[in-house]
Amino acid sequence: MKSLYNRIIYFCYQPSVGENYKKKINAVNHRAIELKNNLIVWPDKISALTCSPENLHKLKNSLNTKNITVVDQIKNKSRLTTITGHVNRSGKNFLNGKTPFLEKPQFPDMTTIYQSPTKNKTTVHTLGPKRYLSSKNLNNQVVWSSSIGLVAPVFSYLGFEVQGVGVPDKKTNDNILTILTFIS
Repeated sequence: MKSLYNRIIYFCYQPSVGENYKKKINAVNHRAIELKNNLIVWPDKISALTCSPENLHKLKNSLNTKNITVVDQIKNKSRLTTITGHVNRSGKNFLNGKTPFLEKPQFPDMTTIYQSPTKNKTTVHTLGPKRYLSSKNLNNQVVWSSSIGLVAPVFSYLGFEVQGVGVPDKKTNDNILTILTFIS
């Protein structure tokens, strides 16, 4: 069965949505809106509970799709970027202690999480939300992210094809339509 939406876009932070949207039902500690035939979803809070395999599986069942675009905040890039890999430097793993789940393997292969329509490769280093917000003296040669390295592995584990997008800090309050244009 095909999804009702052009795209499912999962924000790792609350996006700036403007006014031209339809509010959707809140489910499994997440919020959702419909905008231009896309479903925009974000968690109440990035945490091991909210973004657990169990909760994201419930979300997957309600979405009826295998494709998801995960959008996260990034530092040291000035424009929207396609994320093709991550290094998890947060000290956390949302799959830890939660696998095996639904007859999936306990130790899943995470070598190819991201599907990318572009040849440009950007690997981000994920710090986790608290460290990301409090970090000031970061290596400016590294692209840092808040949370994609925590949630993308869970989506991949559940069978989603994941596309990653990084939004520079200075642009996180840009209207969501700018991000939709970049993804299209």
